[in-house]
Formats: sequence, structure tokens, C-alpha cells
Amino acid sequence: MRYVLNLADISSEDIGGEVIIVNLTTGCYYSLRGSAAVVWPLAVAGWNAAEIAAHFEPGALRPAEIEAEVARFLGYLSSENVLQATHDAEPKDIPGLTQSEDFAVLEVEKFTDMQELLLVDPIHEVAEAGWPHRDSDDT
Repeated sequence: MRYVLNLADISSEDIGGEVIIVNLTTGCYYSLRGSAAVVWPLAVAGWNAAEIAAHFEPGALRPAEIEAEVARFLGYLSSENVLQATHDAEPKDIPGLTQSEDFAVLEVEKFTDMQELLLVDPIHEVAEAGWPHRDSDDT
């Protein structure tokens, strides 16, 4: 199973090794650190759990255990509508990617404390041109 980013509803940013993901439909946001932050760009590039697991060198966990943990993690993000399962995606290469040595259990923190603020944000009520959008007459 491969996954793609739910582009219509999700915004994400890597800030110094921590990935922040915002679901603009639910107002929930998520924090990924450590191995989870390493897995994120691979997942949105269409890599499946086995390909992602192979990115990590075996250590305390065997490759099959890493793959199971990655599959669980991707399944959770899919259940939160952050990722969407697909059979059509082809994995994309990530230039400059090197194999990661350490793998830790993948943890994601979910926050709901700013739901009301994120859902009231006027960015939800804009046209395709985006926000803010000025008319061509404006100077």
C-alpha cells in the first residue's frame, strides 16, 4: 500500500527536524520528531512501508518489525485523513537521501487546542487565487 498527501486539506513544514502537519479541515495539528520526521518525506514521496523500512539500518529492531511499525504509523496518518491510500502512486526519488542509521518507535503528537482558531481562519473562504489576493487594479 502506498500513500499520498491529502493535498486539499493538509499543510506541512519541516522546522529544524520537527515536522508540523496541519489539517485545515479538522483544525488538528500534529508533531513528528525523530524517526517519524525521517519517515514523513518518504511517505509523501509515495514509498510503501517496506521501502521506508529498508531506508533504516537494522538495529534493535529487525527489518520486519520496522516495516510493521511504519505500516502502523502510515495507517494512523491515513485514519486522520493526513495521507490517502492509493494503488496508483509511483515512489519518487529524493535527491541526496542517505540511509538512516537509527530507528525509534514512530510517535506522532496530535493537538486539538487550536481547532477553533484554525477553523475560523479566513484562508478557508478564498478563491483559487489564494489569500491575500489583490485585484490587478490595486497598487
